Parts: sequence; C-alpha cells; structure tokens
Amino acid sequence: MLNIPDLSGGGGAERFFADFYEKYQQQANPAYNLFFITDESASNLQKINKLLNFQSNIIYFRDYRFAFFNHFTDKIPFIKQAANIVREFYSFLQLKKVIIRNNIKLVHIASYTGSHYFFIKLLSQLKPKPKLVLNIVDCRIPKWYFKKDVPDTYKGASAFNFAHLFSTIKLDGVFSWYKNFISFAEEHHLIPGQPHYQAIESRFTLLEHTQVKNKKKNHIIFAGRLDEQKQPLLFLEAIYQVIQLTPNLLDGWQVMIFGKGPLKEACLEFIENNQLQNRVQMMESNHLAPYFLESKLFISTQDYENFPSLSMAEAMACGNAIIARNVGQTNYFLEDNLNGLMAKEDGTDLAKKIQEYISSPELHERFSKHSQDLIKNKHNVANFITQIDAFWKQFI
Repeated sequence: MLNIPDLSGGGGAERFFADFYEKYQQQANPAYNLFFITDESASNLQKINKLLNFQSNIIYFRDYRFAFFNHFTDKIPFIKQAANIVREFYSFLQLKKVIIRNNIKLVHIASYTGSHYFFIKLLSQLKPKPKLVLNIVDCRIPKWYFKKDVPDTYKGASAFNFAHLFSTIKLDGVFSWYKNFISFAEEHHLIPGQPHYQAIESRFTLLEHTQVKNKKKNHIIFAGRLDEQKQPLLFLEAIYQVIQLTPNLLDGWQVMIFGKGPLKEACLEFIENNQLQNRVQMMESNHLAPYFLESKLFISTQDYENFPSLSMAEAMACGNAIIARNVGQTNYFLEDNLNGLMAKEDGTDLAKKIQEYISSPELHERFSKHSQDLIKNKHNVANFITQIDAFWKQFI
C-alpha cells in the first residue's frame, strides 16, 4: 500500500487493510506468511495508531519519485520526463529487492491509483512473476467508467484511472466487496485474460467484541466525507423535514455530523438558514467509537453503496439502529425491520423512516441487539480471513 493520504477525513480502505494485517498476524497458525509492503506514507496510518505492531513483516521501501531534486526538475519540461523515469525505476529496484528477498509469491494490491501503475507494470515483467491480485475498493466504477466528461471528483472511478492498467497488465485475480463491479467487468470484458473474480461477502471491525452500554443517549449520527457521494445535505434535509412535520418529535434528541470535505460550508449554511444550530452539531474525529457507544441511531444517505462502510460497521458493533437508502448491497448490513429501517433508493422517505424510529422507542432494543449480532456472527475477523485465504489459495 503506497502513497497513503492524510486519513483524518476518511481512508476506510487504508484503515481496514492495516487492521487486517494485524489481525492476520495474531492468528496462532496463519495459512500464509503475510507482509505489509509500504513506503514513508505509512506514517499517516501510524498517526492514527495503525501498523504499530508486528513490525518484522512490515516492509518499508524508499520511494524516490519525490526525491533527487524533483522540485527543481519538475520546473524544466525537457528534463522532467527523463528525471521521473529514472526516479520511478530506482524506486522499483527497491521494491524488486523486497519481493525477491522475501520470496513473495503473490502481491495483493489493496488500493489502486494511477501512481501505482509503473510499479505494477514492472512487477508483471519479473521472472518468475508473482501473482498479481487487484482489490477494487471503489463502488462508483460501473457508474463512471465509460463516461467521457468526468468531473475530477469521479476520475478515480473512471477509465481515466483504470483503463491503462486493465488493458496492458495481466492480472491474475480481482477481489472486491462489490458484486456490481464484478458483473460490470465481466459483461464489458473490462480486464483481458480472464482473471479470477471474487466477491467478498464479509468485513470486520475492531469493535466486534465491544460491550455496549445499557443506557444510551438520544443521539443520531451521520459520519462520512462531506461530499456529493455521501449526500450530507440529503441527511440535513430529512432532519429538517422531520422537524417541520412533527415539531416536537426530536425534542431531547441531538444530531451529530462527523466529517469534513467540500460540502462542509454548504452544510453549515443549511444549518444556519434553517435555524438548526441548537439541534445539529458539526464535528470531526478520527475515533468515533466513544460517540457510537452513546448514540442510538446511525443514518447513511450515501449514493451507490453502504457495504462495506467502516462507519456503519462500527456503529452496528456499538449497538446502533440503522437507517439507510436501499443502494447496492446495503442489505448485507441493514436487514429491514430487524436492525433498522430501509429507505427507498432515492431517499425520498428518509424523513418518514426517521419519524417511524423516533416515535417507536420500543424498536431500539431489538434493532440494537441485531446490529451487534450481525457484526459478531457474520461480519467478523474469522469469516473475512477464511474468505481471503480461500481466494489466495487459488494462486499459491
């Protein structure tokens, strides 16, 4: 995992695979000798207390792409390209040493961006070549892949990011939580060479054994990046509708929005314009567990998919009821009328679902227990490891 960004505003995939590495190493007899290969950017995981244990199998290699006077050479067009090729190749030599020295048979690319292409291309040319497995962590690809005019926000889910990789490198396997992506890839023959596709049906959270408080507070939480995909304004509009339709229903309840992103100012403006300041708090935190342990209800309004949302999984582990739009594989997390209430795909009945939950306090205990049971019995470490081990076994 390379070029790990600042994770203060998200980074669910990076957090998940760092947690997975540690949980895999904690097994008494793991099926495989797993390494976590990364670069200096791993410090962004360590800032949030990830990758602090099992250091012997964490391999840091020096990425020279931003070294060797790159700030100087980037300003001189006629030497920029040549200098970048030299830096990339020198960086790859460091990675190659790591692969050969540790006899690594399979490279699982946990999260791909175009900046990884050069490394993967050269790995594909090694003799013998390690098996190459790509993890798809972006649920937006079927929607945006073939679009011609793609906003910058969605380029990471489009052919702009993936087409060169898919068309020029033989991938042995594709691993994803998203059945929609696998169906899309197979239908359009997106990746030549017939890689083995695997749709994973489980995830886990480190909070799966959390002891939930008997007395919870009347708190409603929205948590996610404040952008178009997560639809925080749809959430705020639903809260506002509840207040307009049943003015006293939310008396004694507090609404909290955790996150940051390009729609933060729009959210603040909506709160002010609709006089919600005493009802809605805008907050930021890298550690939501203390808040989830006190809250009763987690609401998701995001587009495309709710599985395998880290925030939703943590909220469930902490005994929250769930209200979410019926998008993608949301039913893997939200079983309607068992651990929460499923809203329509377009979200037009979100306010109605919130009203139904708040006005029926007897629902909470049942919803809360079923949320916890789903995390403990289905979306747990053991199930995820069993599925990924079975996937890897096909290549090793």
